[in-house]
Amino acid sequence: MPTVTEILDRNTVEYYDCVSMGFGIGYYTNAPWDVTVDSQVYTSVGPLLGLSEISVSAHFDIDSMDITLAGIVPVDGLGGSSAIVVTALQHIDYIDKEVIITRIYVKDGVTEQTEVIYRGYVDSISCAVAEFGESTTALIKTSSHWVNFQRVNSRYTNIKSQQAFFPTDNGFKYAKAVQKEIIWAEE
Repeated sequence: MPTVTEILDRNTVEYYDCVSMGFGIGYYTNAPWDVTVDSQVYTSVGPLLGLSEISVSAHFDIDSMDITLAGIVPVDGLGGSSAIVVTALQHIDYIDKEVIITRIYVKDGVTEQTEVIYRGYVDSISCAVAEFGESTTALIKTSSHWVNFQRVNSRYTNIKSQQAFFPTDNGFKYAKAVQKEIIWAEE
């Protein structure tokens, strides 16, 4: 079996992406056939599955990716309305659920190699219903870290916060007044 580097050195490379959203949305691939990766079957939705480019930077920013799943049609027997799909998407517990994108490299219809290219967590899901309600498009926004580097890390000036770092320190136990800011450095 060739390595990914050997595959990428070829003149022509055929690959497809498999998106794992096992928290209620499912497992999908843009391959023209259903794909099995690590015993998980990914349903082929072809070009209805869209992935944005992974945004990366040299700064401590959070990498992000948007996933579009278009052409979601209502299930027969549930009223035949896109409102059913929108309602179902709104009630999925998706916040901070993991999304994994695996790229499969194919030659002559056979998977030669797989590689995880993105791991992220769902930030939000939005829906758009077609003009006549015949289908729904879901936009899933993800980010690759649960850490927000833009937020400032701080501590509280109370006994519980102090003892998390210094278990035997009782300095705040006798503090009676609450202050908004304590300046520790000398001027």
